[in-house]
Amino acid sequence: MANIAGRKRNDALTRLLADRTNLTPSMFKEIAKKYFKNCCAYCNDDQKPLTKEHVVTNKDFGTLEPNNVIPCCRECNDDKRERDWREYAKEKGSRFIKQIEARILGYKPLDLEELRNRPDPYIKVSD
Repeated sequence: MANIAGRKRNDALTRLLADRTNLTPSMFKEIAKKYFKNCCAYCNDDQKPLTKEHVVTNKDFGTLEPNNVIPCCRECNDDKRERDWREYAKEKGSRFIKQIEARILGYKPLDLEELRNRPDPYIKVSD
């Protein structure tokens, strides 16, 4: 049976990340309002449109699950890139560090070693 490790890395990761994405637009709006007062979690601006920011980055196999996403303006999202969220939040003077920590408490990014022998449900292999 084909496994995930045998696929092209980006193709397999894209599908795995999609499988773990269950954040709806209404859920994101609720997170932004309830925990962050509709402000960017980093620069505290409440006037800029908000985007979804992965706290655990894609590079580190973070997904768009509700407890790994915070609201962030485009400028901060682009500027932060793959940097550690804590360092960036401190640099920007965020007043939401405790809220970010609470959001990601218990979050587990994808573990490629754990998935290495997992059958790929998107490939059908005949016997």
